[in-house]
Amino acid sequence: MANFLQLYELLPQFIRRADFDQTFHTVLTTLGTPVVAGAVQVVTPADITNIKTHMKLTVEPELSNQETVEVLSVAGATFTAFFNLAHPGIAVLTDAAMPPLQALLSAAQTQGNLVYGDILQLWKNFYVETCQDWILPYIADLIALNLIDDDPANNRREVARTIAYRRRKGTVPQLETMAYDVTGYSTRVVEFFERMLWNQCLFHFKMNDLHTVDVRDAGALARIGHAFDRTSHTADLRPSTQMQGWHNIRKLGFFFWRLQAIPLRQVEAQPAPAPAPAGAYHFNVLGQPEPLFQFTDPPEHGADKDWPRATELTVMSPISRRVFLETPNAFFGTSEGFTIYVDGVPVALTPLPADLCSWTVAGHQAGQLAVDVRLGRFLFHPADVPAAGKVVTADYSFGFSGNVGGGGYSRQKNLRPQEGEPADVVHVSKGGAVTTISAALAQLAVSVAPLRVVQIDDSRSYQENLTLPANFDTLVIQAADGQRPLIVLSNAAKVFSGPTAGIELILSGLLITGAGQTLTIPTGVKSVLFQDCTVDPGGGRAADGVSSRPAQVDIQVAAPATAACIRVDHSIIGPLTLPQDMNCLAISDSIADASAFPGGNILQAGPPCTVLRSTLLGGFECHSLEASLSILTGLTTALFRQQGCVRFCYFAPGSLVPRRYECAPSTPPPGFTSLLFGDPGYTQLALDCQDLAVPGNCAGSPIVYGESGREMGVWSSLGNVRRLNHLRLRLNEYLPAGLVPVFLFES
Repeated sequence: MANFLQLYELLPQFIRRADFDQTFHTVLTTLGTPVVAGAVQVVTPADITNIKTHMKLTVEPELSNQETVEVLSVAGATFTAFFNLAHPGIAVLTDAAMPPLQALLSAAQTQGNLVYGDILQLWKNFYVETCQDWILPYIADLIALNLIDDDPANNRREVARTIAYRRRKGTVPQLETMAYDVTGYSTRVVEFFERMLWNQCLFHFKMNDLHTVDVRDAGALARIGHAFDRTSHTADLRPSTQMQGWHNIRKLGFFFWRLQAIPLRQVEAQPAPAPAPAGAYHFNVLGQPEPLFQFTDPPEHGADKDWPRATELTVMSPISRRVFLETPNAFFGTSEGFTIYVDGVPVALTPLPADLCSWTVAGHQAGQLAVDVRLGRFLFHPADVPAAGKVVTADYSFGFSGNVGGGGYSRQKNLRPQEGEPADVVHVSKGGAVTTISAALAQLAVSVAPLRVVQIDDSRSYQENLTLPANFDTLVIQAADGQRPLIVLSNAAKVFSGPTAGIELILSGLLITGAGQTLTIPTGVKSVLFQDCTVDPGGGRAADGVSSRPAQVDIQVAAPATAACIRVDHSIIGPLTLPQDMNCLAISDSIADASAFPGGNILQAGPPCTVLRSTLLGGFECHSLEASLSILTGLTTALFRQQGCVRFCYFAPGSLVPRRYECAPSTPPPGFTSLLFGDPGYTQLALDCQDLAVPGNCAGSPIVYGESGREMGVWSSLGNVRRLNHLRLRLNEYLPAGLVPVFLFES
């Protein structure tokens, strides 16, 4: 909208005949026109031009040289004019009277901005790409589309492409694109009848239809049984499941990749421990085996463009060793794959696909960097090993079911300060003015702002003692958007020291680790929030890929903690040691894992607790319990069972909890893709876990035992079952007659 002076110019300009007083004479004198005190001054066209130019005002062109202009104010070297409606003479507005006028015009400008913004939004609402969410059902009604999802992002994609869908109805590219738009999964559609053995027709040869497998084609052999299988198969008349009944004339396969690729940038690579050779590194900063994922954006599907098919390079999946062997440059040094740096400079080496299970590579030459994408390892040749003191970092993507724990995903909505929120912010990075978190906290110790923020702008490692300010209202230690810094605890670096008098402490976007260490919250802090954090619980595969990692970090609140509260949101944590005089423990959309600790108990004799959409792997004992859509695999005990309610949950046999509402039976227990911390499928419900399914779900769907058709546990908010049900409804309209869809999951 117009600024102050522009808005001022929009006010009515009144031109009237009047006598001049000494004030206007002074104005004309300033402009270089001689005046006679007390006399009526005739304003010439040149004077009017000077006034117009200096005051940046538009004066009526028919103004004659016998007409005069009323001037209100001269403020410094800038003229502002407002024409008096009440008096025909000169009205003088002094500098002291300017603030009220500015306040008046500021209020007018605020309202003008609202009107202008509303006009802009009305224009945006004409287009599905920019309209407000509540407009989508009305646009959908114009094209006779019934929306079935409650996710605005999915609805927006579907409404935008419905016309294009109908023009390409029933084609494989259309079905692939629609499946992605409805489910959000990378999708590959396969016509299984094209992969069946055929008797060749003399008029229609199928050159790729070989009745026997070419055992010399390693690429084809590696892809058998997957979405990009190139071999031919005999007819399979069995009912369709995840493992059988695919190849038949009527079957149309939908292959889905449910895991997401979460990017990390400039993460310190972890040197491999002995007996690995010098120059051996793990991509994972904790030294765990971790497959690399390819991070890809879905291809553009314009209304007037050819719609490309999904390929091995465009789906969000683990990078296959075979595909990396065939096209290493599609991943090495690219944003879709990975990049390795030495002191911030990308390495100028040739990628060598390798199996680094034993850290040995046959034929490894100088100038080559051996990379194992399945284990997340890389090895420099002895001639290329970085010198001592050089920092090796990497850009890569890891796989996980969703945005839980520390990661490089977007967290902009959770960052502080929010727009218009007063705060003192100190930025920390290894290459910045402030290089340590402790130095940033020392600066904020003298601040009196109600909100104090330490923002870490890189994904490097920090090992130091952190002293909280003696007094604070809200203190935030957060990672910048897209970053995941590592805080290492050790006997010499205990986070945090106290006591202190703080109202709220927020930890956001951090990865905290340290073998056998305790993260202690000092006494005096009233509220602690772990948001988008990973407090390493230990367990999972160790660096050798065979043994298990030891227990890592547990969380302890120092006593006394009267009226204190711990909140855990979209985070991964280990065991908790909490005083009973605390007010509450609230866990939502999170994972708590105590499987690596002796006894395997997450909480013992804890305060009143609320658990929402979370997965707890271990015993849990609290004062009272409220729970919903959660999985608690260990023995759960609530001391006061007359209080609270648990709904749509799973509890281990023998658990003593408040009254249950629509909870799953205790046996059999749910199955998981993996219970090893660090695996991409960590806490993801297994596909064959059907014992808790509500009636009507077909084989191959994840378990569901909750309201609105949602599965239980930490991934409840993903709505996996709902997405597949919505796709089935859409296929009723777009699937060619006679074909039967088969839903298959690659991850």
